[in-house]
Amino acid sequence: MFWFSESNTEGIITLDFNKPRFSIGISELHLSYLDKKSIDEVANVAQDLKGLETLKLEMSTVEEQWAMFLRKLDDDTIPSDHAEEECNKLIDLLRKDYKEEKIIKNSYYHTVIANDIIMNEWSIRNSSKAKPALSHFEKAVQLDEAASGAAHLGIAWCTLIIQDKNYKKKALESFDKSLKILSNEMAMLNSMQLLLEQKQPTFIGSELYKQLMTK
Repeated sequence: MFWFSESNTEGIITLDFNKPRFSIGISELHLSYLDKKSIDEVANVAQDLKGLETLKLEMSTVEEQWAMFLRKLDDDTIPSDHAEEECNKLIDLLRKDYKEEKIIKNSYYHTVIANDIIMNEWSIRNSSKAKPALSHFEKAVQLDEAASGAAHLGIAWCTLIIQDKNYKKKALESFDKSLKILSNEMAMLNSMQLLLEQKQPTFIGSELYKQLMTK
């Protein structure tokens, strides 16, 4: 749990674990998650574990935003005499985003959650599970269109499963967008690999070389 207060030394912001009024709300996130679960679901351990990936990424988002806030304090982007006010604004924003299910700002996180739903919850006998996965893929695209090749591919797949109106056309459009984005990414990776091979004699056989070859 993170708190902050102004220390006795003038102008220095420190962490203070004794002032819940300045809570960043991480415990709230745990409690809100549990409140959403029915008694039956909490009793079913296997079912409860399925939501942990989403919770983990939501927690990561909160921690990232808190870290950015602390960084602004460190570099004086936020003056020490405005720290309490800015912290309260951040807390209010996090609470609002969480209630509206908008707390995750990283498109990659939405893609991870969608893939987790597909891998662990979806089945041919329960195709409705593709709908929440589709929602996360779409949010990933909204947050970062330029790097959403995998998300567009997921949208196409979910669209074929759900089969709403004009689903074939929509799926083909998403496949096409995915292909264009992923092709551009591959071109960049290939150019990077070629440049490194020419400029760095030790590159071939290195861990980075193996990663690029795998991609």
